[in-house]
Amino acid sequence: MKRTLFILAIILAPSSVLGGASVVPVSTADHCGAGNRGCAPELVRDFMHLGYTLLPETSSATISQYAYACAERPDWRGDCLTDPAAVLARLGLTPED
Repeated sequence: MKRTLFILAIILAPSSVLGGASVVPVSTADHCGAGNRGCAPELVRDFMHLGYTLLPETSSATISQYAYACAERPDWRGDCLTDPAAVLARLGLTPED
C-alpha cells in the first residue's frame, strides 16, 4: 500500500506542482555563465577569437590573458594583431603555457 501511494505521489506530484505555473522564456542574449558571471566584453571575445587563430596550440587560459591584455591596453593593439608572442612575453607567458 505504501509503495502504491509512493508511486502515485511521484506520478502526480509534478502535474500538481506545475498546475498553475507557466513557463517563462528567458532571453540568453545578455546573460552568460552562472549568475551572469563569466561574461566577456565583445572586444575581449574578438581578441580571444584572434588568439585562437594566431596561437592554435596555446591553452585557453593563456589565450584569455592575451585577450584581456589586448582589450585593456590600446598601446599593445599593434602587437596583438601582428605579434601575439610578443604580447605573451610581456605577460611573462609563452605559447606553450
